[in-house]
Amino acid sequence: MVEVTRTPDGPGPSAAAEPADMIARAQSGDAEAWGELYRHYAAAVYRFCRRVLRTREDAEDATMEIFLKLRDKLGQYDPERPFMAWLYRVSANHCWDSLRRRRVRQDLETESSDSLPLEHPDPGQLEQLIA
Repeated sequence: MVEVTRTPDGPGPSAAAEPADMIARAQSGDAEAWGELYRHYAAAVYRFCRRVLRTREDAEDATMEIFLKLRDKLGQYDPERPFMAWLYRVSANHCWDSLRRRRVRQDLETESSDSLPLEHPDPGQLEQLIA
């Protein structure tokens, strides 16, 4: 489950605070900074994923996957730009990819079931085919 950090304004990250120090520490491999990033932003990412993916389970999985991706992508973050905008872009791309993969799977399942006969074969037909 996603853990939420409460601020005086309510849950989630403060819009005014940019996490430059936290990001720099996380980029250098500081595990505590990664924990802070997660605690500070996971609830916002989860809410975004929940709106896009619709189910709680999919949103929880996506939130964890996004934070795992951040380990590789954090070096691409431009500190001159708002962190939340960048984080939402990473989250949106992940969710859209997930929806695309789901759609492809559903299309493949539909195609394979479309080729199946709708009725049972006539027993007389089977005997003719075997003979």
